[in-house]
Amino acid sequence: MAPERSSQAGARYPLDPLVDVLQALRGPGGCPWDRAQTHESLRPYVIEEAYEVAEAIDSGDGHKLREELGDLLLQVVFHAAIAAEAGRFDVGDVVAAIRRKLVHRHPHVFGTVSARTPADVERHWAALKAAEGRPGSPRAVPALVRAEQALTAAREAPPAVWVGRARAAVDRLAALAGEPGVDAVRRRRAVGEALWTLTGLALRRGWAPRGRCTAS
Repeated sequence: MAPERSSQAGARYPLDPLVDVLQALRGPGGCPWDRAQTHESLRPYVIEEAYEVAEAIDSGDGHKLREELGDLLLQVVFHAAIAAEAGRFDVGDVVAAIRRKLVHRHPHVFGTVSARTPADVERHWAALKAAEGRPGSPRAVPALVRAEQALTAAREAPPAVWVGRARAAVDRLAALAGEPGVDAVRRRRAVGEALWTLTGLALRRGWAPRGRCTAS
């Protein structure tokens, strides 16, 4: 059975003071910049803060990670504050929704489903997401990330096959590069095929394509 949050009257949690600060910043006499923000204007900051969290993880610096997680949390609370002003939802609704999702996505913990390995859990997740009609990858996700997700889910060919595919795709791209007057459609298709097959090969070899690009 899923654990329940304490129902103690007047209980306050560490998130509440942050919510209070955002309400003050957005309220009368608050900060002009914060009052002017919308979901759309904050969109770049959500992405930027997520990447900064990833960079802090890579650095191994716990203090930096704590700071960057706080910046990302601020974005969550900021968007919830904007939505609350419009009467749509507040940060409490956000917390309740993710709690429900976690319980639903873990029937092997809160239900009767058996899952002995991480692979078992991933299969259950995939089945649950498919039943919910959720897309595999949001359109806003970078192309390389979407390719990794699609290729990881497919797993239809061994590494040796991907070596041949990647070699052939790169050879075709190299041949096109030496041809004068190649039309843009053929060029884009060749570049995309080469990137796709190289990503597939890297995944089958156990290399992280995004990590390799960052380290290059």
